[in-house]
This record gives sequence, C-alpha cells and structure tokens, in this order.
Amino acid sequence: MPLIFSHIHSFYSDAYSAVTDFQFYTEIGHQEWRRTLRFLLYLSAHVAVILSVTFAWHYSSEFRSFAAWAQNQFPALTVKNGELTVKAAQPLVRRYEGGLGLTFVFDTTGHFQSPDGFAQPAFLFTKRNLLLRYRGQTEIHAWEQIGSFELQRADIKTLENLIAWSYFPVSYSFFLVYTLFAKSLTALFLTGFAVAAAARYRTRMSFRSSFAIALYALTPAIVIGLAVNLTGLSISYFQIIYFGIGAVYTYMAAQKFVAPGSE
Repeated sequence: MPLIFSHIHSFYSDAYSAVTDFQFYTEIGHQEWRRTLRFLLYLSAHVAVILSVTFAWHYSSEFRSFAAWAQNQFPALTVKNGELTVKAAQPLVRRYEGGLGLTFVFDTTGHFQSPDGFAQPAFLFTKRNLLLRYRGQTEIHAWEQIGSFELQRADIKTLENLIAWSYFPVSYSFFLVYTLFAKSLTALFLTGFAVAAAARYRTRMSFRSSFAIALYALTPAIVIGLAVNLTGLSISYFQIIYFGIGAVYTYMAAQKFVAPGSE
C-alpha cells in the first residue's frame, strides 16, 4: 500500500477512535510530534474540502441569481484617473432582494454623499469613492486606490465564470490555512484542561502529550460543527458549545491517560 494511502487510512482510524474510545488516548499521549502534526494536516485538509463544498452548496445558486440580476440592472462603469463615470441617468438606485438583500446607489452628481438612509448593506458609487455601509458602519474606498477599470454588463458574465472556476482552489487554500491555524490555536488553549486533569493525579504532563490529547479531543466538536454547517442552521453561542465539547473531551481524555493503571 502506498505511503499516502497508509496515512489516510491511519487518519480515519485515529479520527474514529478519538470520538469513540477514550482508551485510545493512552497511546496518543505518548506519540511523537510527527504523528500529531500529520493528523493536524490531514484533519485540516478534510475540513477544508467539506467547508468549500458546503459554502458552494449553500451559496452557489444565490451567487448565480445575483450575477444574472446584475447583468440586467447595473449600468456600464468606467474608472479612470481616480474618477468614476456611470453611463446612466443618476442618481440610480437598484435593490437586490434575494438572500441578504443589497442596495446599490450610483451617483456621481453629488446628490448623495452617504449611504445612510438606504437599506443595508448599501453600496454608494460616487465620483471619487466607493462607500459601503453595513451594520451601522461605513467604509470608504477611493477609486484611486482601487485602480482603473471598465465594467460592461457583458463583463459580469465573464466575472461570474471566472469566480466559478477559481472558487474551489481559492476557497480550499483559504480554509486549509485557516483550519491549520484555528485548530492549532484551539488545541493550544485546551492543553490547560489536560494539565488540570493531570494535576488531579499529581502528575506532570509534557506539552507534547497535552497538545496531542487536546488536538485529537477536538475531533468530536469538529464533526458536530461540520454537521451544523451542512444543515445551514444558525445556533446561538455555538462557538461556546464547540469549545465546551472540546474542553470536556480533553479533560476526560487526559484523565484517562494519567489515571493509574491506564497503560
């Protein structure tokens, strides 16, 4: 069996045991850094795939709906020398009602100076700036900083296809890096619960052991989190629940590791 397939098989076996068998942690606490980091990498790679597919599943139809709407509703835009030109009578207000709902105001005449008063999120296209107002906060971006471009309605279809083709490489890369960082940081915080469990038995646990146990003990919380994402449900304070599950599992797993007669 090629090495990569052996590692994948080992990952699935370890992930299953991390959820179902606390006796498994008596071995994990003794393993080398190399195996722990390999598990982190494979875990992050799988999570990145699932998150990328989930986001595409939930938002691809909405994205295509918006693109079709924009092709019919957006005027031709040209930015040159830091100034916007809109080829339409202004002020021009367009409201997209699908999903989140978006308001677009095109006004290079100076009639509107702020997106205040429009349903949020609201985008105001002025002669020199693009203003975005969302949740009571306004961001201002100068066209001079954005750079020169020309956007016709036909270009929106081209952009739609480009985004569709580049979505998975970009989203996967983003989620992979994010997951590697986020899960490492979470496991780092959870090592405190492993140390606390060891202290109960007057045992000193090494950082290598506590981090490995905390990382593997995150698996149940990660599985639940992915299931919630797949359903599209929004659960209040889920991050607290997520961290709580990880903390309880870490404490119980570390306790199993240091308890007399556990090996």
